[in-house]
Amino acid sequence: MTRQQSEIREMGEPRVEPTDAQGVEIQALAVAAQILDFLASRPGRQSAAEIARALEMTPPRVWRHLNSLEALGFVEGRGDQRGFTLGGRLARLGQLALDRTDVIEIARPHLTELRDVLTESVYLAIPKGDEAVIVTSLDSGGPISLHLALGTTFPAHASAIGRLLMAFAPETRRARFLDAESMPATGHNPIMDPELLQARFETIRARYFDTAQTEQAPRTTGAVFVNAIAAPVFDHTDTIAGGVGVLTGISGEEAISAAKIKDPLFACARRISEGLGSTKWQQFCADAEQ
Repeated sequence: MTRQQSEIREMGEPRVEPTDAQGVEIQALAVAAQILDFLASRPGRQSAAEIARALEMTPPRVWRHLNSLEALGFVEGRGDQRGFTLGGRLARLGQLALDRTDVIEIARPHLTELRDVLTESVYLAIPKGDEAVIVTSLDSGGPISLHLALGTTFPAHASAIGRLLMAFAPETRRARFLDAESMPATGHNPIMDPELLQARFETIRARYFDTAQTEQAPRTTGAVFVNAIAAPVFDHTDTIAGGVGVLTGISGEEAISAAKIKDPLFACARRISEGLGSTKWQQFCADAEQ
């Protein structure tokens, strides 16, 4: 084993040999991981020949993996420039994983406190494309407890948390979403008109929350209606990182957004944001006091 191979192995690269039908695929992933680890361990660009020599592989084998990794955005070759380096997609995925882990870990104690104060179900969602995806959910623990399964997604035009995250998304993403040919008539209280939805986004950015309600029906039906209010969470760059929401049986936007619910919700979202290094809530509160 060469010194370079030894260094890469110390970084934790898997050494997997195919032992069954799936072994070849696993080995291909292991080789790709070796190549990525090697590029991460060396400054500047590395040629395919240098990578092959360091990993004791044939150049054609390394080229096949590099072509696949480049097509996926995990490495960059930049045409006529000599050598390869880690790609932008890999950096984005790594940062995204780090950011999301931080959000969940920092949010958990504050969500627990919010749930205990309100005795309502609460949740944390993060952006996923044009939707919001639930990553943490705490039931109220009461006789009637509203529950959101992890991984549940909400559309950006038909839910409180979805509209909230899209309202604070980058302008280019929001414009593309509003320019879509059609929006599905799904979710609770969908806003199908792009102009009305744009106006709602502006309102959300001004007041820092959004609500959603279901239509009420006679009690004899036995139906359960879920109403929600959500507030934004920002990261150290003051970019939207997620949203905190409360599920409640209270109906009516004024009742949902009353101080009894909104103030603890705001305090929770602010503490999580400050834990991520954001000052955006501080500025919002200062402007609101003026």
